[in-house]
Amino acid sequence: MNKTYNIRKHCPEVENLMSGKLPFITKYGITVVLFVLIITVAGLLEFGVIPKQLMLDILDHTIEQLKIKNM
Repeated sequence: MNKTYNIRKHCPEVENLMSGKLPFITKYGITVVLFVLIITVAGLLEFGVIPKQLMLDILDHTIEQLKIKNM
């Protein structure tokens, strides 16, 4: 009984991604998302769309939670 083995384990699109240059969003996606979030928060704080004190309280609470989690 002859068995034929297919050396391709993924679909052609995935094979192309794995062997070629990654698209910008795939390679730097998290960085782009963080950059956009930072710009959004800075814009909200600067232009007062959301009250500044509320935004600062949210940031303080988030930082406290991260400190507690890392202890």
